[in-house]
Amino acid sequence: RDYWARLMWVKKELPETYEKTASFLEVNAFLKFKATGVKAVDLTNDFIHSLEPEIQEYYNRVLTAAELDLDKFPPLVMPAERVAELTAEAAHQLGLCERTPVFGGCGDIPAIAIGAGCSSIGRAHIYLGSSGWLGISVPERKTGVGELYQSFDKNKELLLYVMQTACMAQNWAIGQFYNAEKKSLKDDIFKYVNNDLSGIPPGSLNMIATPWLHGELPPLSNDARMVFFNITNMHDRRHMMNAVREGICFSLRWKIEMYKEQTGEQLDAIRVVGGAALSDRWMQTLSNILKIPVIIPENAHHAGAVGTAFCAIVGLDVCRDFDEADRLIKEGKTFHPDKAYAQMYDTMYGVFKDIYPSMKDMFRILNKLQ
Repeated sequence: RDYWARLMWVKKELPETYEKTASFLEVNAFLKFKATGVKAVDLTNDFIHSLEPEIQEYYNRVLTAAELDLDKFPPLVMPAERVAELTAEAAHQLGLCERTPVFGGCGDIPAIAIGAGCSSIGRAHIYLGSSGWLGISVPERKTGVGELYQSFDKNKELLLYVMQTACMAQNWAIGQFYNAEKKSLKDDIFKYVNNDLSGIPPGSLNMIATPWLHGELPPLSNDARMVFFNITNMHDRRHMMNAVREGICFSLRWKIEMYKEQTGEQLDAIRVVGGAALSDRWMQTLSNILKIPVIIPENAHHAGAVGTAFCAIVGLDVCRDFDEADRLIKEGKTFHPDKAYAQMYDTMYGVFKDIYPSMKDMFRILNKLQ
């Protein structure tokens, strides 16, 4: 799944195609090229160039080892940098005005951070889509801190703690436990599930679900899988559905704990965006488990689109910079932790963290079977 490995595959398996290729353009760069005729890749999608000397040195070592040709990659632009203008042909195809300015733009992770109102240094957000992450805007990368980094701007990086499976686990559970209703209700199934869970107490009658459908990053492994733990005859599909959501929240608490251990920084509140942010019940559960306020920005389920729009808004000087964008993105609902459930969730969280270490050998054995 790594960028350079894919390029190496093309060079090895399709040598004629590689030699004939003038430029490798990822999707964002290709769309800019089709729109303007200009080749350029924005900072957040560029794994060939960096503004940071240490990162550039690393890229150079990779490119040399992989024997990839640097001249086959387009120049670097910033997300709010004006690349060019729409050509007559592109404007006609898009139904827009010729010479409309086109800006660098950015990848989904930085766009979501901008749309969450978390561009400024120290601001943190959680994204809950199919995958999920805890993201914090920081001034620089630090060895031993975080799981991933995403280039963002000249003076900042996005520090990330990632979940490979977040709402994907919820959607799987809905497909298994609410399949008939999903067929008839379609997108309204989420409202139906929220209503159906209204009578289920926090803690799901002491049942825990792990959301690891396809393995997870350290401290887990690719062998980790979903488990429903401590089921009794008192549980039904509602408890299992609720436990899946709680399991996702426990995973996020684990990520925040890792951030605190590695940096010494404490989060006093967190902004949450993505489809899950539309569920008041789920966001209240998240606040209860994290034990901090959960803030939902306006248009939380369209944070990526909002963030992308701000690349143009900043580029047009309508907004000074992305820090000012933070102040323009309004807060919606805020959920405060209910202390009545703190001890229960502390205990369940401790058990949640023990599940993988207790079962890792069994996971490994089973996942080696053909």
